[in-house]
Amino acid sequence: MYQRNAWLKGLLILSMAMVPALAGTTPTSSATTSTSSSSLSSTVSNSTKRIVQYYGSPLEAKNHVHIAQLVNSTRPIYATNVLFGTFTILDNNTMKITTGEDSVWKPDDPALDWAWSEMRTVQQAGVAVSMFLRAGFHLLNNETTFDARYAPLHGLLTRRKFDGIDLDIEDDAITLNTTVKLIRRLRADFGADFVITLAPVATALAGGINLSQFSYTVLEQQVGSDIAWYNAQFYGTGGLTIDAFDAVVSNGWDPARFTIGMASSPDFHTGTFPLSDLHAVFANITVKHPHVRGMAGFDYYDQCPGGWGAPWQWPIWAAAQLGIAPANATQSFQHGIKSCGANRV
Repeated sequence: MYQRNAWLKGLLILSMAMVPALAGTTPTSSATTSTSSSSLSSTVSNSTKRIVQYYGSPLEAKNHVHIAQLVNSTRPIYATNVLFGTFTILDNNTMKITTGEDSVWKPDDPALDWAWSEMRTVQQAGVAVSMFLRAGFHLLNNETTFDARYAPLHGLLTRRKFDGIDLDIEDDAITLNTTVKLIRRLRADFGADFVITLAPVATALAGGINLSQFSYTVLEQQVGSDIAWYNAQFYGTGGLTIDAFDAVVSNGWDPARFTIGMASSPDFHTGTFPLSDLHAVFANITVKHPHVRGMAGFDYYDQCPGGWGAPWQWPIWAAAQLGIAPANATQSFQHGIKSCGANRV
């Protein structure tokens, strides 16, 4: 497997074994194309279905990864949410962002101004952008220092005008009580429209391996009304299966409460490539569980079917699996669906 961040490799080992022809416009690959939000449309913006795009690596191979392509290259825009990161709370009451290849930056470093600018482009197109918070949760456990640790998080969310936050709690000893406190504080500070999501491994929802070390069932009982949905990580060496999905539902979870999170990048090969192999799985899921909340893809920079040259194609493919996009929406990139990532070791 291609070597990536250690936390991702640990996640893939421990998590469960599951896992257009574009009407009316000519796509452009330019990341700087200026497009008025009034000219854009999203087929799912008024639906409960979510197409969630993780953007955890703004820099890869020392190159800028342009998230603006997500909204500048397609009509209609099928992505509904972008999770921008990867952020960490630090013990000196500051935060850092890891931009890919273990490159660490201060969030307000001028060298990242281009990424923040593209984030605004995505928002102006009608796609919500959440902070992808990955680490440092344990620093919030201490009641005495909670406010000091929380302050830089609150400040960055406010300063950069995020629409929400995705709490990806893994191997970080945060208690259930602290998680509840954090969610309630975020809701109180940012209001009813702020999108709060969490990203448990699917086994945690199914009653198995749980990297968060607290019960999501109990969390849902206590603050479920403040959580928009869960981006369940159906990652694993055996790929995504209907049995894995059913295991979550059998444990009491309504499919409308979680998205199907998958490794969309072949760098995290988990038995999900080529994408054509998953068509029957999603057809089964959508027939059996038509109210599933949506899909989430990790990570944007080289994801299939388009790879480095066209990572913006994945949301279209995902929308087609859910029956949101028309049957011919993926016609122009069938080769990538059948071949992208198939030979990655």
